[in-house]
Amino acid sequence: MSTSGGRVLVRPERLRRLTASLLESAGSSSTEAAAVASNLVASNLCGHDSHGVGYLPEYLRTAVEGRLVVNQTPLVVLDAGPLVVVDGRRGYGQVMAAFAMERGIVRAKEIGACVVSVRNSHHMGRIGAWAEMATAEGLASVHFTN
Repeated sequence: MSTSGGRVLVRPERLRRLTASLLESAGSSSTEAAAVASNLVASNLCGHDSHGVGYLPEYLRTAVEGRLVVNQTPLVVLDAGPLVVVDGRRGYGQVMAAFAMERGIVRAKEIGACVVSVRNSHHMGRIGAWAEMATAEGLASVHFTN
């Protein structure tokens, strides 16, 4: 850690560990905490600070209030060929989006296309991260959020 012009600079891996530790203190498993922390720090590293670790206080607050359910598992409520709907059950959006994208990628490779919807999840972080999962597999991806 160092300071520069009134700012505190923290190495990404150290920031990931600190962020994950805070998420674990709110009840997340180490696996969930690591996934969410990695997404938040990656957002900062991509220049999307609005979706980075600055969101952490909101995550912790909503977990304590029960509006965010830590360690939640996604539920597939529709699986019909090229259509998949995942209910996030108020869990971390990063976990739900990764789950949904993994399924969508597999399905698109199997049949040529897939439309995946995620509902009832908490904040998903930087949406570009999910498009990058598809492009890493040679696929295109379009995302709509509300």
